[in-house]
Amino acid sequence: MQSISCQGETSFYRFGAAVLGYDCYTGSELAMPVGLAIHKTEWRMATREPRRHGFHATLKAPFRLARPRTEADLLADALVLARVCTQIPMFQPAIELFGPFVAVVSGEPNIELHRLAASCVRHFDRFRAPLEAAEVERRVAAG
Repeated sequence: MQSISCQGETSFYRFGAAVLGYDCYTGSELAMPVGLAIHKTEWRMATREPRRHGFHATLKAPFRLARPRTEADLLADALVLARVCTQIPMFQPAIELFGPFVAVVSGEPNIELHRLAASCVRHFDRFRAPLEAAEVERRVAAG
């Protein structure tokens, strides 16, 4: 699969890698961020799962491709969306916990950011296969 990434080329990526203490492109452990009021061991435990995936943004929840769509179709469409979305809305970041996940979110309601997120969901929905019965049951059980 062709990868769409900045692979360490931006200050934003370098910031995310520093926060995680891990560069997912090189596989290198990085020094813990300065000024954290948490012990290094606790920080490593808190970032263990996120380091597996690297610092990233979720534009649409993970999904299986609907037939007859292909990975190449999805990638081509992602490139189209990237060319259209030329400006990312600015927001005041806040940290929020979602179960085992730590996320950087907007600290205040942000209509432009909400529109971008909704646009991504709508744009890629035609690629999403319906959930299987077991997935529906698991999600309902999880609340």
